[in-house]
Amino acid sequence: EKYVEYEKLYPAESLYEVVLVGSSEVSMLRKTHSHYFGIETYDSILQSLESSIAGFTRRIDLDVGARQILAKMARRRAWGTRPIKRDTLKNHFCRDILTFDSSFEAILAKGLLVQSGQAFSLNLQKKPEIEQYIG
Repeated sequence: EKYVEYEKLYPAESLYEVVLVGSSEVSMLRKTHSHYFGIETYDSILQSLESSIAGFTRRIDLDVGARQILAKMARRRAWGTRPIKRDTLKNHFCRDILTFDSSFEAILAKGLLVQSGQAFSLNLQKKPEIEQYIG
């Protein structure tokens, strides 16, 4: 009786689907009928959360200054064969970065920069990682 009533209230033409749960225990609904309610299984939620956390921690292991340096170098297209001298970077392009020295050392230590004499460019082999930091 209730089922018929709900079928009339929520017609299939309006993209509704009425589900008769029957004798299932209420505690089992989440596991047995999750696809009806748009509830993901715990496993898939945990997997997506785990990958999100991994990506997030990868991005926060560099300070803001380091990410700003990477962004400024990327904007100036300082990849591979287009290096910029460290002093030019510090005194002209990154004057507003108070932590320039320590931030620069951090990105250098991570291998995100390639040194060519006194100049540095973004490491093309680490481009996806760099884009994650500045993205």
